[in-house]
Amino acid sequence: MTHSATVWQLNQDYESLDLDALRQRIRALNSKAGQMKMDLHDLAEGLPADFDKLPALATETHSLFALLDHLRSHLRVREQQDSQP
Repeated sequence: MTHSATVWQLNQDYESLDLDALRQRIRALNSKAGQMKMDLHDLAEGLPADFDKLPALATETHSLFALLDHLRSHLRVREQQDSQP
């Protein structure tokens, strides 16, 4: 299973999103990250079968969690900016 298209879609133009849309994007990303974590776990449990899929899935999972971390930081900054008079 490949998730790279999903990572790209979730990374599109988040700068222009309002706060509610950004929160929704983070929720969707968090859900996808959880699924990828389970996929990675399942693949690891089946080793050595399909060991050749491990690097790609691990890289995609890492990228998705890094994007999630970045979006959460961006959300915190935006929330602080919005709360200032």
